[in-house]
Amino acid sequence: QINGKTITYDDIVYGYDLLFEDLMLFSRTSWYGVATQQDPSDAFALQDVLWRVQPDLVIEIGTNTGGGAIFYASIVREYNPDGMV
Repeated sequence: QINGKTITYDDIVYGYDLLFEDLMLFSRTSWYGVATQQDPSDAFALQDVLWRVQPDLVIEIGTNTGGGAIFYASIVREYNPDGMV
């Protein structure tokens, strides 16, 4: 409890998301120097999915600066040098 209020995990996650948005931290994340505009927690979760599933092809929809595609490609290339993003 904090100040008499029971805080749930949803409260914490929602607060983190609000803080990340309000401070515009999306504009401060990068991979190999290229902006990713991605929450680091999401990036870790996505790399875990990619590593477990190991797809040969990843299609990113809505690429802004290309940092996300570089991030995905760096993971895919570790398990399949011929994989495509």
